[in-house]
Amino acid sequence: MELKSEIYTPKIVADRLGLTPDLLKVWSNEFNIQTERSQGGHRRYSKENIEELKAIKEKIQVQKWSYDQVRSW
Repeated sequence: MELKSEIYTPKIVADRLGLTPDLLKVWSNEFNIQTERSQGGHRRYSKENIEELKAIKEKIQVQKWSYDQVRSW
């Protein structure tokens, strides 16, 4: 799936990364992902955010890092 615009909703990002929207929100909070907000206050993710989240997913789900290890990375 090709991402075509500059800013993405949590649903699109979660689908793209194979995460649930709830886990995406947890990781965004836990690892201080700096997202933009819509006028209604909803999170919006940039391509850079998505790349950062991909790296976090790799560390946690593949390399089996703890949240503490990811935070200090």
